[in-house]
Amino acid sequence: MYPPNLSKVYPVYSYTTPLSRNRLRTSVLASLITALVLITILSHSCCTTNTFHYNQYASSEPLPLHHVFEPANSTLGFGAILAVSPPESTRRYNLLQAANVTELDITIPELPRWTEKDEIEFRKKSVDIPQIPRSMIFAWMSHLRVLEWFLTSGLETALIIEDDMDWDIRLRSLQAPRVAASIRSFFSTPREPNPATKPNTTASPPPYHHPSPSTPDRFYYGDPSAWDILYLGHFDRWSWPSQPVGVGVQTPSSLTSQPYTLIPDPTLPPRYNMHPTVASLLTALGVPPATRVLHPSRVTYGSWAYGVTRASAAKIITDAVAGPGCEKWALDAFDQAMLKACQKGRVRCWVVFPELMHHREGVKGMIEYALGTTGGELAAAQRDRTGETDQIACGFAGGELEWGDDEGRLKGLREMARMGRCPKGGREGGIGEWVGEYGG
Repeated sequence: MYPPNLSKVYPVYSYTTPLSRNRLRTSVLASLITALVLITILSHSCCTTNTFHYNQYASSEPLPLHHVFEPANSTLGFGAILAVSPPESTRRYNLLQAANVTELDITIPELPRWTEKDEIEFRKKSVDIPQIPRSMIFAWMSHLRVLEWFLTSGLETALIIEDDMDWDIRLRSLQAPRVAASIRSFFSTPREPNPATKPNTTASPPPYHHPSPSTPDRFYYGDPSAWDILYLGHFDRWSWPSQPVGVGVQTPSSLTSQPYTLIPDPTLPPRYNMHPTVASLLTALGVPPATRVLHPSRVTYGSWAYGVTRASAAKIITDAVAGPGCEKWALDAFDQAMLKACQKGRVRCWVVFPELMHHREGVKGMIEYALGTTGGELAAAQRDRTGETDQIACGFAGGELEWGDDEGRLKGLREMARMGRCPKGGREGGIGEWVGEYGG
């Protein structure tokens, strides 16, 4: 059974849709209250441009592969999962189908219908950005609005996701608990600058509480004062789009020269079923098969799923990081503004690679990426062959785990998710083994 959601719940307007009996919540906080709260937070937040030195953390040994972890709660150990989703977005259907199967509680803050006037006001605060298309500006403003909503909520942490995300059916039961335990272990032990210092990894991971304002001393993803942005959904290149990446470019020392920790995860797809660039990069870095890695951000594109704290959200919405007046390139987006801030040390950014969430290829998102993230013909062939989203072994993109309005089928899918099993044919038990009992 899943543990209860221990996060504090704040009163917001609720409604249900034909797609789901899970609650969707929209904010009705008054704009005056929002402004007062943000002013208070920003007045106590440090938004300096000082560089953060990642070498205060030493690399650590991976946690034992055989260790059994408790499932995450319904917000994956964050105070809330907040979806960036424009009004009447058609992508919500797939988002809610997956959320119901994995029993995730997703909050969708209400966003305005952005207009040409909003676009003009955004451009007024920027310098020399005529090439940024309207869709990127609207998506940018939507991320900032959701971060502002989070800052008024009273929650300590949040996972911000875009509404075209795909994830593995075992995300809550197996993947997030293992990733979180590794991050807690990495950040929990005081570390000397000497990378040779290794913590004791023979003991079981320490007990934890899910994040709540009433328990600031223990957090699911480690001390929130140790990180600002935790990338769980992204396209991690390690080099600029115009530069080569992977075997022949990076080497194991590219990873081991910085703090990192390995995260064994048998639910990852084999390399031959991953995006070709990701597979090549993992091989070049010397990462073992069926293993993720936590490392400082290098060249991380995609604001698909990222964890924030109250302090870091207050930084992100300023012009020092990703506010409307932040430094921009000619063709820019919200994720690239955060990338630059990460590289300049204005925020402390850590990446789980390969990612836990990935945007659905072929689904029109809030913006269209033109940075080589699709991978060309090889990546398209890999997706056609597997029917899966990049770096996901048992996801929802192919439609095999869709339940529509069949509650019997939903019940069966939920049971498989709780058990950490993939109910696809030939993968840990096919659909035919259980669909008869619950209907189809």
